[in-house]
Amino acid sequence: MSSLSYASALGRLKALSINFLTKDKLISLAKSKNINEIAVELQSTWYKEEIEKASALYKPPESVEIALNEHLMKMNKLCLGLIPYANNAIKFYLSKWDIQNIEIIIASKFMNNPLKETEYYLISSRELPVVFEGQLIPYSELKSMIQLPDVQSIVNYLVKYPYGPILLQNIGEFLKTADVGILSSALKKYYYEKLLWELRFLRGDEGVLREYVRAEITKQNIISYAKSKIFKLNPETLSRHLIEGGLISTNIFLDAMSTNNDEEIIKQIKPYFDLQQAFTKFNKNYDISELEIEIDRTIYNTYLNRLRAFKVSLLFIFWFILMNEVERLNIRRILYGKYYNMDEDYIISIII
Repeated sequence: MSSLSYASALGRLKALSINFLTKDKLISLAKSKNINEIAVELQSTWYKEEIEKASALYKPPESVEIALNEHLMKMNKLCLGLIPYANNAIKFYLSKWDIQNIEIIIASKFMNNPLKETEYYLISSRELPVVFEGQLIPYSELKSMIQLPDVQSIVNYLVKYPYGPILLQNIGEFLKTADVGILSSALKKYYYEKLLWELRFLRGDEGVLREYVRAEITKQNIISYAKSKIFKLNPETLSRHLIEGGLISTNIFLDAMSTNNDEEIIKQIKPYFDLQQAFTKFNKNYDISELEIEIDRTIYNTYLNRLRAFKVSLLFIFWFILMNEVERLNIRRILYGKYYNMDEDYIISIII
């Protein structure tokens, strides 16, 4: 791709980026009277088309959930092909939605959730029969998986995708322990190992992106560590859920579990970001959701501006992708905060 066409392609994303919702707009959504009003207000934003389509068949919160997911897929599709040399890296990054969809379906099947309820939360395009040139599992396939009778059947169905063999290696342990987290951890370990490989230094400016991915791995490890503290698990059990490649060694988490002391984790990660306050708060209430919110805020505040600084680069594309993810995350927190009658000030406080 010539430098002119390359800049033109990135210019499309820069032009679209003015549509991201401002903090004031998000606060306005948080001050809505109810979830119906949130849906109406979103029709004045770049979610208009998706909201109108979803509203023809569903009511909030389902209509908003579906619209957000459809919009996310549409924006992600725009990012493919902009930089040919990095297309595989972008594709593989976006396969995170495969992982999340599989987790949703397996967890729902394990808990006997209603089929329709599971379908609402799938992050996939309902418009396209095959998404992203076959890179992601199509929506029609996901719907077929929902219909399967049990977790074992879902794993068997996935053998035609890279995820199937990974899950088959761990299905025995799952059947023995009934621990869905074993399957989830196996998928994430595969995903992050392959992602870091795809993001190796192709043009020399991907270092900050690899660091962001390592920060996300670290977040996954912190959440696994926190859950282990809540359920009083031993280090051996925790080790099955930890992912290599984060900003700090997995041994740090195992040692902290053995000694019941978070200080070394906080110390080791401080060169990248400060989690002292997040851990202090968690150790008072053992609230995983609040811990995750604090980690998300810290990671995004640390890396989004750094990625955006590279105006003509793969990093700017990832900034655009991540901004869409953050916006979806914020709107969902507002939507469900309002749905569950949470305090307005609290809803505003969890906006990133």
